[in-house]
Amino acid sequence: MSMKASDSLPPKRILALDFDGVVCASSGESSVSAIMAAKKFWPSLEIDDSIYDNLRNAIMELRPIIETGYENMLVCRLLVERSQELAKEEREREREMDTSSILSSWNANMRDDLTKQYQTTKEELVKVFGQTRDEFISSDFSAWVGLNEVYSCVREAVEGRGEEMGDFYIITTKQERFVRAILSGSSLSSLAPPSSRLFDLDSGLGPKPNVLKHILRTHQRERKREGERERELKIVFVEDRVETLLQVINDPDIPETKRELYLADWGYNTAAQREMARHHPQITLIDGTQFKDLIIS
Repeated sequence: MSMKASDSLPPKRILALDFDGVVCASSGESSVSAIMAAKKFWPSLEIDDSIYDNLRNAIMELRPIIETGYENMLVCRLLVERSQELAKEEREREREMDTSSILSSWNANMRDDLTKQYQTTKEELVKVFGQTRDEFISSDFSAWVGLNEVYSCVREAVEGRGEEMGDFYIITTKQERFVRAILSGSSLSSLAPPSSRLFDLDSGLGPKPNVLKHILRTHQRERKREGERERELKIVFVEDRVETLLQVINDPDIPETKRELYLADWGYNTAAQREMARHHPQITLIDGTQFKDLIIS
């Protein structure tokens, strides 16, 4: 009895990595850049040395709620304004940063409401945040790169592998030039794919599930050209936001047979989110050692 190619060949696995929170610990840089950008964009915002450290630490603490970098500017202003309110109520106390209520209540509607309340747009905030980063890079590249630390488990997994990495993808809400600057400055050129395999904030494809579908369609077209019509494809996606993985699961165009979803436990997620992933039948929670095994397999 003849066998189909799909019966004899294992699925072709396509590796896709999120960047911030999987490859790179960027909260140090994004918090500093957010404060710089907020001071520039809202000159009347009161940010002085007396609150700088607390403010930066608070923005870093809230990193798990951030989906795209510019949102750090909204969080920055919100924290400053709430700390001012607290200071008026209890003048004798040190200026505090209200992170717990923001962490528990933040969602897309709150983000959009703040954008309107501050009489601005996503496009304006993305532009000024990007410009601020460009200026930071131009004035002190080594300091900027130093605030964007590649996770040690990722470095150990990919360092020296070169072409063995294969045709992997990076999917990020960062802008491509910043991804390349970080990898270049971190001496990880092997983890810098060509532009055709790096999907950034400006890719125009929208949310990450759309990017994954685009990758699958691209490989399906290539497979037909190469005569591998029967071979199955499977996207292997490593992400640090459980909400993003749930979006992928809920997309009917990416069935479970075409995906493996992993939540990076070293990334920007909370204990509750990791527990959710641990008990979800379609998500695998992995640590750095397991990530290395995944890259090698």
